[in-house]
Amino acid sequence: MRPASRPRPSSPNFSRTNPDLLAALNEELSLAPPAAKSPLTERVKKSSKKASVKRNGKSRLDKKLRHKLVGLLSLTILSASVLGYLVYLNLPDISARVSAIAVGIDTTLPSYIPNGYRLEGLPSVQDGRVVFNFTSNNDRYTITKERSSLSTESLGDTIISERWPDATTSNERGLTIYINGHDAKWVHNGVLFTVSGSQQLTARQIHNLAVSMQ
Repeated sequence: MRPASRPRPSSPNFSRTNPDLLAALNEELSLAPPAAKSPLTERVKKSSKKASVKRNGKSRLDKKLRHKLVGLLSLTILSASVLGYLVYLNLPDISARVSAIAVGIDTTLPSYIPNGYRLEGLPSVQDGRVVFNFTSNNDRYTITKERSSLSTESLGDTIISERWPDATTSNERGLTIYINGHDAKWVHNGVLFTVSGSQQLTARQIHNLAVSMQ
């Protein structure tokens, strides 16, 4: 005969759990205090926040600095352009002054230039003379200036009487201008001025040129 089997203990039936028990468990879990935060975690979060604030602040500063640099660069370029343009406008006169100093002549460009003529290139120094070349569409003339010991009288007695016996004179502001056709010579403050090379300059234009150079 087989021994009688013992009855097995009954296991709880979780599929039919009491609803009141579940509600009590949920309430107990909701009242449980949150887990304590790690100090290390808090420090990491604070460091990350500070780093983010620094990056944002640095980004704003970099942006402002870039704007300032761009503005400064633009202003510098504009100033350089204006200065270059002014130098370009005054370059012939500056060059004339430098050339004049090189040969000991205190002079400037004529303030009067006959209509239709313009300065060709820059003044140059040739054999101790300052040379200006002027040109038009169909004519040209040259003005030279050089140191000279001649006076107005000695100029008339030597060079003019020998080379230009038919020269006429024009006087203004203490100047005596000897004009021979389209050419002319005069002396002022130890400097001998010569106009030559033209085929069209009139006596009046030469007179105005001479007066404008004093």
